[in-house]
Amino acid sequence: SANSDLDMCVSGSEIGDVLIHTLRSGELVRVLDLPQGTVSMIRLSALGHIIVCQNSSLFLFSINGTLLKALPINSLDLNSLVTSPDGEVLFVAEGRRLVMYSLVERLHLIESFNCQSVIRSISISDRYVLCGCQNGRVVVFKPHRY
Repeated sequence: SANSDLDMCVSGSEIGDVLIHTLRSGELVRVLDLPQGTVSMIRLSALGHIIVCQNSSLFLFSINGTLLKALPINSLDLNSLVTSPDGEVLFVAEGRRLVMYSLVERLHLIESFNCQSVIRSISISDRYVLCGCQNGRVVVFKPHRY
């Protein structure tokens, strides 16, 4: 995941390393301290929050690499992680559920929506969240807080 405004690129590996590089020079800035295990997804928010899915947890790090919170999840059902354009909300596709967490409140649950099919992808418009489902349908949600 990369953010040109922050000059940051974050990457993960099968052995559990999470590396932070500068975009301009490619210089390694930091290696995040995580338990052993495969990193399955990483997102970098507009505010510099780093979200890592590894094993059965979501990890939230600050822009400086400080661990802010570890949240247990069922990572087998995790299909998509997307941050809002303002960097304040994390949208997670967890099987048939869309879950919204606050990034500024350290993964505090905002709300969740149930769906009839497994959610495979998430896209965010001005006021709506669009979810591409396994059955080929697109489901549109209007969150209260977004």
